[in-house]
Amino acid sequence: MFIFPWMDKYSVHVDSIDAQHQKLVELLNNLASAMSSGKGNLVLETTLNELIDYTLYHFGDEEIYFSRINYPQAEDHLLEHRKLIEKVSQFKLDFEAKKVGLSIELMRFLKEWLINHISGTDKQLGMMLNKAGIK
Repeated sequence: MFIFPWMDKYSVHVDSIDAQHQKLVELLNNLASAMSSGKGNLVLETTLNELIDYTLYHFGDEEIYFSRINYPQAEDHLLEHRKLIEKVSQFKLDFEAKKVGLSIELMRFLKEWLINHISGTDKQLGMMLNKAGIK
């Protein structure tokens, strides 16, 4: 089950960033598939851990690009990154506290965040990177 099918319109035209975004989308879609087969709670902890680890890796890569091009929106972009990490960390704490309905809440949040972040903030970054010759 795909709740977030990857489409070309989400491309930021930087291969490494697009590949990492696709991995984040894959994590979300895997959670949706597990939920549709009644196994959401069984994979939620693993998904949360993978999401936190991979998001940190992805953000680290983006932040290297910030310094390479002296990205003028770096501070705002970093703030968005920190807010996502805080929110996903809160989801993990809620999971550990056995909060009910967390899988659905997490899926909705991640889908909305990814679409908005990729389509807005990361598209701007992609344009700046492309202007600097990074593809």
